[in-house]
Amino acid sequence: MNDEIREATVVFEALKSRMYQNKDGHYLTLKIHRDDIPEEIIRDDINCRYYVTVTPIGDDERPAPHRVRSRGETVVAEAGKLSRSTEFQSFLVETGYILEQDLYPVEPDYPNVNEYKEDITAQFVRCYLKVKSRAELKFNELALEEWEKLRSEYDEWRFAI
Repeated sequence: MNDEIREATVVFEALKSRMYQNKDGHYLTLKIHRDDIPEEIIRDDINCRYYVTVTPIGDDERPAPHRVRSRGETVVAEAGKLSRSTEFQSFLVETGYILEQDLYPVEPDYPNVNEYKEDITAQFVRCYLKVKSRAELKFNELALEEWEKLRSEYDEWRFAI
């Protein structure tokens, strides 16, 4: 079986450009340069099934192992994502952490209201956690504990709606 797979294998470079999930599964969109796409893939039918092996490429153009993010790194990313979330912003307003009018720019010249809301939310998160940067969640245990409490409160609020 391995020889059959090896003989049928085509190799090309691709860039992960999009990923999403729904009830049917995960969808991964790969961008392949027009000069790199194998003709075999072009000729394959839609819904053709593939054995897939994926290896990330490092900056040095060599295979790079997948790196597992630490809990702190994951929380930093989560805090950034939630700062952009209108649902999280609504939670902060409804629970009294911030005032609704604070989410709207005083200066009419502010270029983007959503960016402003994100900035205000990120500022709240930093103040609440008593950190200068959300990146401190990687190593600041007290801030991480406070984030976990706030996140739990948010989850309770979200699932109670």
